[in-house]
Amino acid sequence: MGNLITQSPWAAISVAASRARQPSHVAVAYLGLKGDELLPLSTDSKLVVDVSLSAVRAGITHPGALLKIHKRGVRVFTATLLHEKVFEFDGVGFV
Repeated sequence: MGNLITQSPWAAISVAASRARQPSHVAVAYLGLKGDELLPLSTDSKLVVDVSLSAVRAGITHPGALLKIHKRGVRVFTATLLHEKVFEFDGVGFV
């Protein structure tokens, strides 16, 4: 049985991402200024995020953080109006 995290889940998500031995799969609505630090994805991982012009102009998706993630070898995809928050690390999921 899983654990229910009712406070901020980011500490657990960051640890799971940094410890993942397999490529990870993430769909998250936005990635802010420190998103590359909160989400230390490894090479060959996949990230789907809203990189629309409106999300970037509003400052809720940060191109610099995405560039850092991309330079790590993460495949970045965009989906406008994405609202998901789904993370998978070595078969463990966060929703």
